[in-house]
Amino acid sequence: MLYDIWTVFWRDWVVLKHRMIKFILSRMVAPILY
Repeated sequence: MLYDIWTVFWRDWVVLKHRMIKFILSRMVAPILY
């Protein structure tokens, strides 16, 4: 049971981290362009 919870948590964490990286990069690009 604990393993299942960890697997779901890990997948969500990886997705969230990927979105955060894209979000931060997009926020950094805008000031550079202007």
